[in-house]
Amino acid sequence: MNYQLNEGSIVVADTLTDRTMHVLAPKPGSADFTVLISHDELEPEEAYLDFIDRQLNDLARQVNKFQQGPRGKAVLGAPKNGIEGVLLSIHYKQQGKFVYHQQAVFPFPDERHLLTFTASLPMPFGEQHLNQFHQMLSSFTPRR
Repeated sequence: MNYQLNEGSIVVADTLTDRTMHVLAPKPGSADFTVLISHDELEPEEAYLDFIDRQLNDLARQVNKFQQGPRGKAVLGAPKNGIEGVLLSIHYKQQGKFVYHQQAVFPFPDERHLLTFTASLPMPFGEQHLNQFHQMLSSFTPRR
């Protein structure tokens, strides 16, 4: 498999799968959120929504005061022809501090692989941060 990364590409065995994580951190002094972009693969016979439930249940067991808001719809890319996914709003207490997440999970590039975007803040998301997160998702352009 020819594996692409920002800086170039490498050839790796077909038995390897992409589980990379990209972390985009705010510049010092800014009030922006941190963004984590991760790749996952469904377990054999696992459905997309079952994966989300499994991941949330695992997280809930590892942290305190786990809370999940209602699930919504997310779109990756331009709204007309974007990829539909699931939007999650969660928060929990970890190491004595609350952490707030907006998370969008998309089947990409096929139904067995998932691309997840997680925005994190130490405070609840306000309108400006929510808009910024959705604008980031809508700006997605797949590599050809």
